[in-house]
Amino acid sequence: MAAVLLSINVIQVWFGRYPVAEPMSQFLVCSSPCGRLRSVEERGSPAFGLLAGTALGLTLLVRIDNVLVLVPLGLYLLVRRAQGSLPWSRARVIALPVLLLTGHASCMWGLLGAEVRLSVVNRPYWEQPWWVWLAVAAGAAAVLLVAHRFEPRVSAGSDAHGPLARRGLIAGLVLLALYAYFLRPLLSTWAGGDGNTRRLSGPSRRPDGARVPPSGRA
Repeated sequence: MAAVLLSINVIQVWFGRYPVAEPMSQFLVCSSPCGRLRSVEERGSPAFGLLAGTALGLTLLVRIDNVLVLVPLGLYLLVRRAQGSLPWSRARVIALPVLLLTGHASCMWGLLGAEVRLSVVNRPYWEQPWWVWLAVAAGAAAVLLVAHRFEPRVSAGSDAHGPLARRGLIAGLVLLALYAYFLRPLLSTWAGGDGNTRRLSGPSRRPDGARVPPSGRA
């Protein structure tokens, strides 16, 4: 189902026309949870944890904005360690490769990718008031507390209402598909990402009234 949805996604088809970083980024991001699942949840070989951490760290060398994947990874390790269900021996085989490759990526983007780095840092969605970031942090903390408090009930409810949960998952996938087709391109244009940087195609005027061509030369 995931492969079908990706294959008909308009953005996926668009980027499939020529070599870009998105397919490799998807491969690494999707490979990491598979390795983590085998290593942590199914108590498999620690080598799968090493594979998960390495794949996730390599995403930072593919696209600089993949740094956002470190947030859910950090929350996952923090919560599982707090619950006592993730031994340090298995947590470190995931965390250490990520930390090493994060350092590598920081050096690379710091020395060689100034233009790309600034294009991400200067995107409009970072320019939010302080209370927005405070609300986001408070919301995330509330979700974690509620999930921890009601985890037994949620687990028992999912076992008792499996068909209803599957219908909800299908509805969520449909909403994600609608988002990808209609809302995501508009947000990308607004954020100035994926080559949709908002630029003036015609001449503009300087404060003194002189016309300036698109190249920026007076």
